[in-house]
Amino acid sequence: MKRVDKLFGKYIYQKFRHYAVWPTWRLFFTSLFFFVLSIFFIRSNNVTALEKYREVIKADENNGSVYEKLDDLQHYTFTHLNSGVSRPVQLVNTYNRDANKVFEVAQNKLDAESGGASKKDIYLEAQKVCEAKGIPITARAQCAADYALANNPGIDQKKLSVTLPDKALYSFTFSSPRWTWDAAGICLFISVAFFVGSILRMILAWYARKRWVNWDAKYL
Repeated sequence: MKRVDKLFGKYIYQKFRHYAVWPTWRLFFTSLFFFVLSIFFIRSNNVTALEKYREVIKADENNGSVYEKLDDLQHYTFTHLNSGVSRPVQLVNTYNRDANKVFEVAQNKLDAESGGASKKDIYLEAQKVCEAKGIPITARAQCAADYALANNPGIDQKKLSVTLPDKALYSFTFSSPRWTWDAAGICLFISVAFFVGSILRMILAWYARKRWVNWDAKYL
């Protein structure tokens, strides 16, 4: 029985020598190399995501291709590690432009019902007042709608009332996945694989050497 056990140990040793061409320390440092590389890619992902976020905000401010930029940010965030934007993406200017369209429609209805142009543009006046008061741009549309209702007692309130766009439709939050096969994810996978391999190799070498044969130092 001992002879069979010893022969089996030698067989394992020969196979180990055939396949384990790298020593344990080389496996460990290879794991460390890919880990450092993954940190670089993870950082790069975050920087790129912030740049794409700024592109969305810039397009929102300049009335550019907002939703095209937003789709680009969404796709990048969903396919890269550490690419989530901590702050929500709020299309404030797009919301205000859409709110202005609502005001224009409401003003045109008032003009039509009065048999011609009204004496004043109620909603434009309201917007100017709210702007002069220093109302934040995120609340300016609602301020104008409320001001128009409160300062025109001679007009039917139902005619002055407007339904502003839902703000929730102009706010977006993106979170990156816990794992994905981008450059950072691949490097992390390789790093973990080499690290686990180095640990398993040390355990196998220690156990086999202790039980069966004396192993060469270069295979430890």
